[in-house]
Amino acid sequence: MQANYRSLLPIDDRVFFDASGAWQGKIVGEPRPGGSDRLCYSLQFESEGRNTRNLKLWLSGAGLHRDSDQLYKCAIYLVVESWLEAGSPQDELYLYGR
Repeated sequence: MQANYRSLLPIDDRVFFDASGAWQGKIVGEPRPGGSDRLCYSLQFESEGRNTRNLKLWLSGAGLHRDSDQLYKCAIYLVVESWLEAGSPQDELYLYGR
């Protein structure tokens, strides 16, 4: 089942942009359940000439499973891009939608 969690959120090799360039994302390790409907993804973002950034992203497993219109994933990607753009020192985000 955990391998399925990895495929629910296609981050590996996805490119995210901020004002100064591109960040390549990847899932580091297997996503893990964290309670009733929660999944924790450990993500890493690399960009040429800049420090690697790490993020623990908590999501709704049910929300990802029933995201046939891709709205939840799109919202996740926008939040991640905003996080990268802001240069926030925060390394954990919670997005329990849908």
